[in-house]
Amino acid sequence: MIPAHWEQKELGAVATFRSGGTPAKSNPSYWDGTIPWITARDLKTFYLNTSGLKVTEAGVKNGTHLVGKGTILILVRGMALKKDIPLGVTTQAVTFNQDVKALVPKDIHPAYLGYFLFYKKPQLMNLVTEAGHGTGRLQTDLLSAFPVLIPSKQEQQWISDVFALWDKAILLSEKLLAAKKIFNKGLTEQLLTGHRRFPGFNAVWNEVKFSEISRESKQRNNGALGAESVRAVNKKYGMIPMRKRNIADNLDRYKVVNKNWFAYNPMRVNTGSICLWDREEQVLVSPDYVVFQCDETQVEPLYVNYLRKIHRWKHYVQAAGNGSVRVRIFYKDLGNITFKIPPLDEQRKITKLLMQADYEIIHFTKYINELRQQQKALMQQLLTGKKRIKTGVV
Repeated sequence: MIPAHWEQKELGAVATFRSGGTPAKSNPSYWDGTIPWITARDLKTFYLNTSGLKVTEAGVKNGTHLVGKGTILILVRGMALKKDIPLGVTTQAVTFNQDVKALVPKDIHPAYLGYFLFYKKPQLMNLVTEAGHGTGRLQTDLLSAFPVLIPSKQEQQWISDVFALWDKAILLSEKLLAAKKIFNKGLTEQLLTGHRRFPGFNAVWNEVKFSEISRESKQRNNGALGAESVRAVNKKYGMIPMRKRNIADNLDRYKVVNKNWFAYNPMRVNTGSICLWDREEQVLVSPDYVVFQCDETQVEPLYVNYLRKIHRWKHYVQAAGNGSVRVRIFYKDLGNITFKIPPLDEQRKITKLLMQADYEIIHFTKYINELRQQQKALMQQLLTGKKRIKTGVV
């Protein structure tokens, strides 16, 4: 049902469609200019003012088109359309490639139209068809016929202003989160190398080989645990249940992982895929995995979990993996890394602070996600007319 005093028009009636292009890459006079050239990889934010590649005025005249501020750019061809409808509103004059379509608004507030299409992404996804090689395609005729709800110009402005405030709050929060992550990375490096120490801790740090403070475990399952206990190591999510199709029928050779033990795939550790298991129950990993435990009389497992994030560890495993992404890094290779480690009481102090910093990142990330969900809920109210703005205040 269309709200009173609102109109419904097809997108083609409220926007002029323009196609993009790519200037010849072989002509250097077309590239490395100052004019943004928007592609799928640049459609990451709602407001668009920059790009990875830029063209010159000659490039604009020979292969692409220039559109002004307040133009909606939307991806109409590409693999990204399988999962999303990347789009945004320009804040300055830009050019764009042939995978992007420009919608130049006609008698409608640009930001309002952009927010409306952003809100309608699930419906736009239903219009995506498949081109060659599995590439997604959003056909112009279907996009042009897409219905747009249009309130008064004043209400369009108010709605746009409300969402712009939400966008600003989210953007500032994301910048703060990025700064926190950078700070935490630097703090981890300083604390675990002894360049920054807590007051009252003056003991000399001992230099040790990793093999001196840990040992490999080859404990086998031998029928004790079932397939539900099998885990895989994921760089982002840690130890997750392994897909059933990847689990062997016979689990006898699978390796046991106890609480505070580490496991990793020796072919992926140079990408950072290693995990500390911190739960009480035993689990299993593939017999091809490496499992090791710490000598807890010398080093805390949580301390080692942070230790693997410092430059020295990363540089070692990356150097060991140079020349091939399929290189195997076994425990004996890790065992040759040398570190200076503090006494246990200082280790615990360090890990406590770093865990607190991690929790702050987790909670702040959750806060940003909640902001996005609240904005989405507000869009559902304002962009359908279920909630109206009459005085400029929601």
